[in-house]
Amino acid sequence: MASACMHAAVIHPFAEEAVYFTLFAIPLLTMVGTGTASVAVANGYLIYIDFMNYLGHCNFELVPKLLFDVFPPLKYLVYTPSFHSLHHTQFRTNYSLFMPLYDHLYGTADKSSDDLYERALQCREEAPDVVHLTHLTTPASLLRLRLGFASLAAAPAPLASRRTSLLSATARPLTALVAALLGRTTAFRSEANRLHKLNLETWVVPTYTSQVVVVQ
Repeated sequence: MASACMHAAVIHPFAEEAVYFTLFAIPLLTMVGTGTASVAVANGYLIYIDFMNYLGHCNFELVPKLLFDVFPPLKYLVYTPSFHSLHHTQFRTNYSLFMPLYDHLYGTADKSSDDLYERALQCREEAPDVVHLTHLTTPASLLRLRLGFASLAAAPAPLASRRTSLLSATARPLTALVAALLGRTTAFRSEANRLHKLNLETWVVPTYTSQVVVVQ
């Protein structure tokens, strides 16, 4: 399901991040304070909230309807991107992060949540208005994609080059694997943005500069 159908992407100011950190730390601090701390439970809790956070903000409907049909109570335990997107658009509904159960208990669940979820599964991806087509330069350039190392992607070119040189040796197996997996791919979408009514995308051709043959 394409991001054009709903908008649940997330960005927070530092103060809000600090508040979230404090709230999410309460269960861990409670375990420590009561002497019931467990490495397995703590790691499971962190993995769960991270996974659900990414799931709810990924803008792609990944949970198949079959799971809800087989186990209906799952709708109270797992929130979907479409469920959370209503919080961003309606503001006073679907407050619950990770577990919609509390919205249903307190009457803040948006009545259109189920309908939006089903429509989101059927939504077709919009064609981009503008495409920036690019390709990789060297195996290490893969690290500068936003899905790689954000610190490299945001750094000025000279600084990024120095950091890249330190990482390129250790990252060679990764870049080789990606090149092999994408070797038969014509192009893949690396980034998608919306500017007013324009859909802007960056497509990457999985070909290095050394693989391009220039014919005079």
